[in-house]
Order: sequence, then structure tokens, then C-alpha cells
Amino acid sequence: MLRLDREGWRIGAFVAGFPVGVLAAKAWLVSQPSPSRILYCGAGVGIVWLLIVSAVDFIRERDPWRQHHLGVAASAGLVAVGPLIALLRGLGSESLLAAMALSVMAAAAIHAAFTKAMPGGAPRQLAAAGGHLVVGILLTCAIAHFAANQGKRPPEFDERRAALILDIDAKVATRATPQCRTQAQKGEILLERGARPRFSSSGDLLWFDAETADGTRQIHTIRLDSGEVTCWTCGEDGNNLRPVPGPLSVVFETDRYTTWSDPLNTDLHLLRTPSSGQRDGASKRLTHLPGPDSHAVIGPEADRIVWSRLESGRYAVVSARLSQSHGGLSLGRNTVLEAGGTLWMAPVAWSPDARTLAVATGNPYSPLSVHGVDFATGETVDLGDDVAGAGSVTFNGDGAVVVTAVASGAGNAPGSWIPDTGSFALGGFAAHSERNGPLLHSEGAILRVAERGEAGTQIPLGEAGDWGAFTGVSALPDLSAVVIGQHRTSGDGAERMLWIDLDCRS
Repeated sequence: MLRLDREGWRIGAFVAGFPVGVLAAKAWLVSQPSPSRILYCGAGVGIVWLLIVSAVDFIRERDPWRQHHLGVAASAGLVAVGPLIALLRGLGSESLLAAMALSVMAAAAIHAAFTKAMPGGAPRQLAAAGGHLVVGILLTCAIAHFAANQGKRPPEFDERRAALILDIDAKVATRATPQCRTQAQKGEILLERGARPRFSSSGDLLWFDAETADGTRQIHTIRLDSGEVTCWTCGEDGNNLRPVPGPLSVVFETDRYTTWSDPLNTDLHLLRTPSSGQRDGASKRLTHLPGPDSHAVIGPEADRIVWSRLESGRYAVVSARLSQSHGGLSLGRNTVLEAGGTLWMAPVAWSPDARTLAVATGNPYSPLSVHGVDFATGETVDLGDDVAGAGSVTFNGDGAVVVTAVASGAGNAPGSWIPDTGSFALGGFAAHSERNGPLLHSEGAILRVAERGEAGTQIPLGEAGDWGAFTGVSALPDLSAVVIGQHRTSGDGAERMLWIDLDCRS
């Protein structure tokens, strides 16, 4: 019986030490270690931990109860399971998480070597193993929250950027402020599939993503004059969604580069869309770092891309210019415009006059808070705390009026119970689950048309709005009409895009 117990905790020590080695490989070797390196590191730390615990057993072999204490200590490596999961999701400080796991293991070994308390039997050892697992998860949550909170950064004022934005603003023709009635015209089904619609800059095309015959989501357009639908990314790998059109290109996000060690990775791609309307080759990859890069917005300058990025355990709105290099397009140096700390954060729209970058924060499974940042003055305006998802903000032609889809009577969705201060941990999961349907299971739909920072006009959509949850909204420059994407969250899970005429007069 003594031999069996000793062999049992030795095997347990090696198994428990393996995740610590994987954690060390992710934290201190490279951001994307090869599978073989991870295997060697996991096995190496498992062996070292086995030798340490065995050395304690050898030194204190005269104590007949020592092996039971060592059985408890051997399971301390399970404390690394929580940090390992966090690192695979891009959360927390890698060095702090690895140091925490090693510290707990060292403390367990010292306790096992010197404690004189009655050890208890197998139930106590099993309880200790479960306790190490739970403690590791709780400490991981605390460290990840602490690391994210340290990186919070408000929008920064930059004189050079302000001068550039004022120059763009001066070139945009000012429109008369439209006055919208509180009753929308009857909606017309534009297409019985599709999500996240966005009008092209010319206004003759509507971009959207839709599921194809192979089960993946791909980028499409529909011509508003003829109803002709074209798939632009069919034949390319992965799910490609959330198109953002510019004058001669469209940027979208893709999950084609996910790996077992980076399961929530998304990257931005750019597709040339010349005026001929024909596809100009395959799309080009813009982002290359591990972790989520998503929710791209093309700025009023066609070569400026803004998007949401998870880095060092926190979400931030980053910006970069497109440049020509080595025969292809690439993004220049990333600039952090605003960091959310413990909040999930993503840009959702940029006004044509460049004076308002709309940024959404909060739990992506709940109504979002949206604020507008004016980088010409450094001022921030509130655009609502009841916005129905990241695709639910759009501007009119001069950027003075913002249209938002309001979440009315939001229903319960997985993850909606998590407070906003923990939403930094949800962004990657939200991007993954959004491929299968809207994150917010809203009941009823309302449009709000308002000047920046004003209360505005609420426009209920009636029965048309009750059909399904919002997936996005896009408005024509003169606000004569909007297109909303909807997804039925119960029953058949159908999608559609609805054209709604607005009674907005200048």
C-alpha cells in the first residue's frame, strides 16, 4: 500500500507539473511557441517538479506520514490550469501568472517538507487538488483584472492630429439638420439573408456578410438598382465578416488564422474593389499579431484604419495608416487612441467630417455604452448607453447626425450577467459566438436619430422591429432611408435585411 501511494503521488506530480511548463513556455519563451517546444517544456517542468517532491520524500523518509503531505503538494501544479487558460485567451500579465503558479508550488513543497499536522487520507488529497485548481482560477481572475486596469488610457489630444481633422472637416459640405418624424414608413425586405449591412461610399452598393452553402460566413454586396448579389470572398478560407467599405477597398475580419494555442485569434483583411465592380485578386492580410483584431473602421482618410485590439490583457482602440511596401499593402505603426482597461472596447463608426469617432464599451452581450471622441478638441460626448450591438451606429452625410439602434427590452443572453468591469474577458468569446447570431437577444427595436450629444427622436419600428434582434444598421447620407440587419433569435434563426424609409426633412 505504501509503494502504491508513493507511485501515485509521483505520477500526480509529473502530471500536475506539465501545465506549469506549458505556462512557462507561453510566458517566457515566445508568444507562439511550436507544439514540440511546448511539449518539451511541459515534460521538463513535470520532471523537475517530480524530482523536487521526490527529494523532499528522500530527505524526510523517516516520517511515515510524509508521503501523504507530498500527495497534497504534488497537486499544486494544478494551480497553473487557470493561468494557462487565461494566456490562451490573451488575458492577464504572462510574467505575473507564471510567477504566481511557481510561488504556490514552492509554498506547497515547503509546507509538505515541514508540516507535522495529521495528513488525512485520500479524500483530503482529492480536496487539495480541487482546491489548488480553484485557487489558481481565482488568483488568475484577480491578476488579469489588475493587469487590465493598469493599462486604462483615455483619449489623448495631439495637435498634429487635431490640425489634420480640422482640415478634413473644412472640406465636408455642411447639410441642413434633418427633422425626423417619430413614425417610420413600412419596411421592405431587401434580402432574406445577411447581417451587418454597410452602404458603400458611393451609395449604390450595400455590403454585408452572409452564410454560404459550406456553412461559413462570407462578404457579399447587393446592387441597389438591380438587386444583383455578388460574393467577394467565396473560395477564401475561414469565416469572413463585418465588411467596412472605403472608396476602392473593403476591410473585414477573418478567423482563418486560429490555432490550438490561439483559438480566439481574428485578423483584418483588405480586398480591392475597383470602380469596375470586379474582384481584384485575393484579399490581403493586414494584421499579423496573435489575439483578436476586429471591428475595423475606415476613417475619413481612406488610408487610415481604426480597429479594436486585445493586447497585454486589455482592449484598446488602435489606429494605423495603409502604406505600399514590398509590392503590397501593409499597415504602418500602430497608435493607441484609447484603452479600455477592464472594459471591452471597439470603434463602431467614424463621422464623415472626422469630428466623432464612436467607441463602444461594456459587456458585448448586453446593451453597449457609446461615446464619441472629437480628436480636434479632445472632447467626449455621450451617444447613449442602450445601443444594440457594435454594428448599430451610423452617421449622416456630414457627420452631424448619428443614428443608433436602441436595445428595447433586452433579453437574457449567455454572459450578460457579467458586469462591465469584467467585460475585457469576453471580447474574444463574443467575436467567436457572433458568427452564429447576434449577441444581444433584444425584444423590439427602436431607431434613435439625434445630433451629437442630444436626446434626439425615437422611431419605433413596430411589427417589423419585433421580427428579430439587430445585427447592424446603415443610413443613406441624406437620412431618407436606413437598412437594418435582423436575426431571429428563436425558432429557425433566420436572417434578413430590411429597407426602411424615414420621414426626415431638412
